[in-house]
Amino acid sequence: MITKSLSVSIDRVTAYHVNQLVSVAAAFESTVRYEMDHKQANGKSIIGMISLQLKGGQPFTLTVSGVDEGQAAAAIENAIAKLK
Repeated sequence: MITKSLSVSIDRVTAYHVNQLVSVAAAFESTVRYEMDHKQANGKSIIGMISLQLKGGQPFTLTVSGVDEGQAAAAIENAIAKLK
């Protein structure tokens, strides 16, 4: 299991951005979870991720667990860093 504290650098996370993150997570077998303000979301669910309401600069926790967790966590972290 890999757990990281991250934040997004953009002010407003839209459905477009959420779709990008979900697409990256869906490419892996591992379970992907986001947690922010005591709310959790499945990182492979667009609806779950939208309901989490990620905000620029606000920290959240990314947890990845599974056979390809290292690759998945790196890819997701890279995708978060590239959000524009």
